[in-house]
Amino acid sequence: MVRAGGGNDEYGVRAGDLNQSFIGLEFGYNEPSGSIRYARVASIRITRSNVQIMLDGMTANSSSLIEVPPTEILYFSHASPAAQLLAALDRLAE
Repeated sequence: MVRAGGGNDEYGVRAGDLNQSFIGLEFGYNEPSGSIRYARVASIRITRSNVQIMLDGMTANSSSLIEVPPTEILYFSHASPAAQLLAALDRLAE
């Protein structure tokens, strides 16, 4: 079975560790139903009990929001242009 996080170009991030630098990045999420959802982060709301992630490019309905516990792992791709830019900026900062 294919699952998000199975590719070597993906890295996992706990939902509670997300911040504004993840806005606009594509990610994969293994839903409890067994489905995989791939989407782009439009906005993030972090509370003590959960993390709400609004999805970019979707209409405002129940499928435009993912609500997960802060410990849930979301998988981002190293290969996306935004991730490559962030990595280059990190290297420059070092």
